Amino acid sequence: MLYLLFASILAGSVLCAFEFIYIVVTCGPFWMGPGILIKTWLIYSCVVFAGLFLLNLLIGLIPPLRRRLADSLIRFRLFTAISILGYGALLAALILKIKSLGIGISAGSYLIAGLVWLCGVLVLYLTFKIINTAGKIPIRSSFLSALFLLLAMGFCLCSDMYYASVVRERSIAHSGAVPHVALIVLDTTRGDHLSCYGYPFNTSPNFDRMASEGLLCQNAFSASNWTPPGHISAFTGKYPSQHGNDGQPFMPDNLVSMAEILNQRGYFCVALTNNRFSGKYINLTQGFDSDNWVWLNEWVQPGWTLLWDQFIHKDRGSKVTFPIALKTLKWIENKGGHLFLYINVMEPHLEYSIHEPFFSEFTASLSFDDIPNMSEVLDFCNTRGIVTYDSAYFQSYNDASLQYIRAAYDSEIAYMDHHFGVFSEGAREAGLLDKTLLVITSDHGEFLGDHFTKDHPAMMFDSAIRVPLIMRYPDNIPCMKMNELASNVDILPTTLNLMGIPEAIPEDIEGIDLFGGKLQTRRWLMSENNNCTHQDDTPQGGCYSLFDENYKVMLNNDPLFLKQFPFDTLLLDLKLDPDELEDLHGALPGKCDSMLVRLSEWIERIRVEPEVQFEVDAEVTRNLKALGYVN
Repeated sequence: MLYLLFASILAGSVLCAFEFIYIVVTCGPFWMGPGILIKTWLIYSCVVFAGLFLLNLLIGLIPPLRRRLADSLIRFRLFTAISILGYGALLAALILKIKSLGIGISAGSYLIAGLVWLCGVLVLYLTFKIINTAGKIPIRSSFLSALFLLLAMGFCLCSDMYYASVVRERSIAHSGAVPHVALIVLDTTRGDHLSCYGYPFNTSPNFDRMASEGLLCQNAFSASNWTPPGHISAFTGKYPSQHGNDGQPFMPDNLVSMAEILNQRGYFCVALTNNRFSGKYINLTQGFDSDNWVWLNEWVQPGWTLLWDQFIHKDRGSKVTFPIALKTLKWIENKGGHLFLYINVMEPHLEYSIHEPFFSEFTASLSFDDIPNMSEVLDFCNTRGIVTYDSAYFQSYNDASLQYIRAAYDSEIAYMDHHFGVFSEGAREAGLLDKTLLVITSDHGEFLGDHFTKDHPAMMFDSAIRVPLIMRYPDNIPCMKMNELASNVDILPTTLNLMGIPEAIPEDIEGIDLFGGKLQTRRWLMSENNNCTHQDDTPQGGCYSLFDENYKVMLNNDPLFLKQFPFDTLLLDLKLDPDELEDLHGALPGKCDSMLVRLSEWIERIRVEPEVQFEVDAEVTRNLKALGYVN
């Protein structure tokens, strides 16, 4: 049985060392260390031993195999090969499974599976060269195992030294008053579904605590209804018409983002993103020193943790992202640096996973027998796609149906909030929370059946654009609730001013500093989707809204969207009709026309034509379809 034990230890060492080196080289040493190395080695060795033990029993039951594999050296080499090459096959199968879901896979994910196989061939070669008799299995395989583990630790040490030197050198240029900044974007999260905004269910106790210790913007909105422009606006302080990308889902190089500004002012910038359209894929993370997709895209942790989190916990980033974010913050602080941390987590995005115990809490008063169309409700929760103003689709829905859908969505928010609590409490215990300017927001909302609609198509109702906005930094943010209108274009100027570097605020932005006094005057906000991703010859247009505290005008001049939406112009009285159900543009034509003129003049004033003609490639289109943005 010794050959089983030593084959398992050797295979566990190879797999553990390879993943460890790969993660450190591609992501950095921030959340990797001796503890996770030893834990991974033990888990892989035990799992391999269990598998090989069962295989050995099976061989013993088949006389021809038992006779052919009687030599322990042959079994040792065979079992080592099966362990390492079999793991490579499992990685390849996992990648193919992920790809079958319609989710883009990075080149690195293919690379790691291929290199595991290559590494397996190398180890087999070494065992044939070094271990040539059965008596040498224990000492020489132990030597090989130790060699691989020491190699992994050496890579980590070298990476740690390199990044530490970069962080210290960068910190020399630090001139702000804030040691660290964390921008956390809760993908697809409606502001009115957080309990700190008055929601009747306790969906967000940890976010609520941050709101109670800082600024809670009670009327915050996104500049757009979908991920790329919503994120770009938060990073640049500009509305989508100013992005200069002709509505395409990426950020031109000449747009200056928060990361580029902070990078030049002594901050080491780390991005941890989970939505493919919130990071490097749309060029949002230009200026970041470490740029990582987390969920289903790149290996940021050993494979066993990825499998456990994704298939057991149904995690879409929060359980992995927040702990490694905390480790990164601690690492930067220990090295004497300053961190700009950008986190995107996307639990509330379709499809909805049910997370316990939250779902049961939110459905305690709901009888599932009262739901007449459970199969349709489950389809609503478990598929992506857009249903726009289709009242026929919702004929079989009742209040219980919609309550189930909202409970599933709310359980995603509560799950996300729970793991944010790991980050915030860990930072508090380490003395880092009060040293970090925390900004919590979302890129857009979600319809959840409102207006006979699911997902978040280009209709600028509050369901799609009302978002949370919370800021916390005890040194210069008072505990307060702000009732005035705010937008995610205000994040950049407000953050830079709070950091003590107002001179870094670009002059050509539309966002304002929320503490700068301009909110004392009446303010208009805009949300827009000038998305021009049509793949045929359909003329391009857009969907826009202009609103203040009293009225909102919505304009749809996109021929393709007009086939889906039953309106080209809406006027809503937000005071008398907060649910946005009654169109008044026919009753108040003068008011409607004056607001449309204001909207047109605003867009004309700020619109930036693209410097080059953009084209959306096939892969982008496939991923847009997978997320429900393109029909």
